[in-house]
Order: sequence, then structure tokens, then C-alpha cells
Amino acid sequence: MEIQRYVDRYYKYLLAHKDEKEALAQEKYMRHRFSFLGLKKPLRNTLHKEFESIHGPLPKKDSLAMAKACMDYPEREMWYTALRYLDRYQSLWTAADLPFLKELIVRGDWWDIVDLVASRHIGMLCLKETSSKIEVQSWIFEDNLWLRRTAILYQLKYKKDTDVTFLSQAILQCVHEKEFFIQKAIGWALREYAKSNPEFVRNFISFHHAKMSNLSLREASKYL
Repeated sequence: MEIQRYVDRYYKYLLAHKDEKEALAQEKYMRHRFSFLGLKKPLRNTLHKEFESIHGPLPKKDSLAMAKACMDYPEREMWYTALRYLDRYQSLWTAADLPFLKELIVRGDWWDIVDLVASRHIGMLCLKETSSKIEVQSWIFEDNLWLRRTAILYQLKYKKDTDVTFLSQAILQCVHEKEFFIQKAIGWALREYAKSNPEFVRNFISFHHAKMSNLSLREASKYL
């Protein structure tokens, strides 16, 4: 089936279940930055399964095209559907897909999209593609805060495979920032790595605590 026709049908299927009251609550929670249909995750999962049982699932090779098509809709639920299709596609990621993932982060423009893309899709791609890792690490110097946040968080699931040299450099590059989402990312990255290497995190905090925000310190120290 042609992708645009498929995604149009999908959107109409979700739209038929729109909950205005819930949509208003979700928009308020997200600071009125995005439109919503008011569909919570359990319902979205149910509707997705129902839709695929009626229209059939897409082949894995079409998942990226489907994700891109979903991003043309303003409602955030369609963006969450895009992430679902990216999960299907992630074994096929190549360095050629990094510009799209970068665009997704910039256009996503909030933690609900950025954090999943950073820690899941970009994280996996950087393990496979050295050129992608080098590019993502360069984002720590970008003006866009979500790209900087991604550079800090892309190793979130790496555990003992974490490049601690870069993690340290990334944190120290941004440690002076007052931006909440950067301070939070610094603490989160250290908190997760503390599960694998608490001694490193303890030493890092001991050496750099004077530079770190209270938020970053509180998050980083959670498992120490």
C-alpha cells in the first residue's frame, strides 16, 4: 500500500477516538507547545493493534517512510507513532539516516521525543557507525539545546561500553549552563553510568562538584 494513503487512514482511525478533555489536559502538561488527540498510551497501543489487524502491518523496510509521514501531522500522538515505527526500523539504521534523526530531534523540540531518539535510536546507530558517533559527539557544541542534550544522553544505555572520556568532556562543556534540560541531562547521564561504574561517578562529582548545579548533583548521586 502507498505510504501516504496508509498513514492518512491511520490518522483518521485515531481521530475517530479523540478525547477533547484529555487532549486539553495533555496540552496543558506539555505547556501548550503541541496539539494532542487525547489518547493515552494504553489506548494508543490498542488502536494501533486494531488498525494493523484491519489494514495489515507495513514491511519493516517501509517503517522509516511511515515515521517520516507521521511527522507531517501536528498532533503529538502521530509523532509517538513515528517513534514506534522507528523501533521497528532500528536494526536497519545506517550513517545515511543520521541527518533524519537530527531533523527529528530539532523538530521534536521537547523531551518526550528527544530523549527516546537520543538514548534508543541514535545510541544504537553510534554503536554501529563510527562516523555517526563522531558527528553526534560534535553536537555538544551546537546552539540547539536538544542536540546538546542528545550528545550528553546518547550513551545512556551503554553501561560499561560508555566512552567516559567523551562523557566527561560533554558534561564539562555544558556544566556552566543554567538551562534546566541540560542540568537534568548531566545528572541523568551520571546517574545511569553510576549503575555500572559508581567509583567513576563518585570521583567525578568529588572533583567537579563546585561547577555542577544542585539539580545535576542530586540526580548524579542517586545511586551512590
